[in-house]
Amino acid sequence: MAAQPRGYWGLSESEDSQSRFEKMMEQREINMATRVLMCEGFTADEIRDAVQNRHLRIGSWPGYYACNTYYLIVGRAHILRQLQLSDF
Repeated sequence: MAAQPRGYWGLSESEDSQSRFEKMMEQREINMATRVLMCEGFTADEIRDAVQNRHLRIGSWPGYYACNTYYLIVGRAHILRQLQLSDF
């Protein structure tokens, strides 16, 4: 195996660290959103749907997806509950 330039490993390690950090923060936001929704009385199925489908659009809802995971999950759960209550 050919030796890699010295800067290659440093760049690779920093990218890997950043990726791990981002995954850790996303998991933290998922846990926080789950706890908030549980306290607000959402069912396990509603929470699971919001977490698993947080990046999907809801019908023609315009949605802006550049926000963090917490708001994607909590917002989706509230929107879906409102749609259920209005028999959409």
